[in-house]
Amino acid sequence: MLKGVLKVSSRELRLDTTLKCGQSFRWIRFEDAEGPGYRCALRGRVISLRQSEDTIRWSQEVGIGDDTEDLLRDYLNLQVDLHSLYKEWSARDAHFSKVSESFLGVRMLRQDPLENLLCFICSSNNNIARITLMVSTLCSRYGTFLGDVAGHSYHDFPSLEQLSTVDTSTLDRELREHGFGYRAKYIAGTVELLASLSPDYLQGLRNESFEVARLALQRFAGVGPKVADCVCLMSLDKHVAVPVDTHVQQIAERDYRWRAKKRDVVDAVEISQDKIDLLGLPPKSKASPAYESCSRFFRDKWGDYAGWAHSVLFTADLRAFRDVKREEDEPPLTTPMTHEIIDESPTKRRRTTVKLEA
Repeated sequence: MLKGVLKVSSRELRLDTTLKCGQSFRWIRFEDAEGPGYRCALRGRVISLRQSEDTIRWSQEVGIGDDTEDLLRDYLNLQVDLHSLYKEWSARDAHFSKVSESFLGVRMLRQDPLENLLCFICSSNNNIARITLMVSTLCSRYGTFLGDVAGHSYHDFPSLEQLSTVDTSTLDRELREHGFGYRAKYIAGTVELLASLSPDYLQGLRNESFEVARLALQRFAGVGPKVADCVCLMSLDKHVAVPVDTHVQQIAERDYRWRAKKRDVVDAVEISQDKIDLLGLPPKSKASPAYESCSRFFRDKWGDYAGWAHSVLFTADLRAFRDVKREEDEPPLTTPMTHEIIDESPTKRRRTTVKLEA
């Protein structure tokens, strides 16, 4: 078993908030004789993380490869000086300064774009617990089985090649049978479209501007401005992206007195015709004037890493963290979980019980 230590303080990274605030949906909290930790199947290996005040200890439980520390440094975005950013945001924003004192170390992950995109298609009209179950189903049905650790089966997130071996109608049907509802069609359609594009299409968006990347993502089924901004922020290095959902709009209205105005407009973005043709960009963003106004409000307030600052306030507003109740107070996962999923499609409601696997 490979092991190592990352020298990173808790003010730079808190695992309990960063891994469980709705960025990634596959990290499982556990506890054993060595204490609490978090475990996930990540790029062909099963990795466990444990935190102390000044270090993150990691162990590779399953899998091969001697680059796990480099993988983690990239995945955890450790090249970003988070403490300095907190100081910058606090100087700009008195409300952020007050709230962030209890929420240090909320860091943006740098995820695989395919996983990030499909997970956030699942997020439509959904909550973290149900998204987690859907993502678990994608992994256990279509991803590579890596091994069992402490009585739990771990599967990698499926590759595009694995998903595209299932024809579109079958994938749609199978996902509906597992409680994905109308999201099944979006996932199946997105897989089909991605399979017809360059293999590095999503990865290539890391090299494009924020405006181009968010527009390119909206060509996929089930992807509107919020999902596009989430993927830009969490996997495409667009740190300025600020996704706006109900939580974020409430924060803007309640804590900053922001209001949508009738005169709000979506700014036109100049993109060359060659770029439009190359990336198959839709004619315009699906963002409403109010959505764009709220997102731009926070981008102007916090600057180039506005999406990171937004995630601190988003995490603080989540019910699970509202009273700063840390996960040390929660029971660890010791047995497979089941959860009832309600199909929320407009035409019918159906209940499905799903077993949670890693």
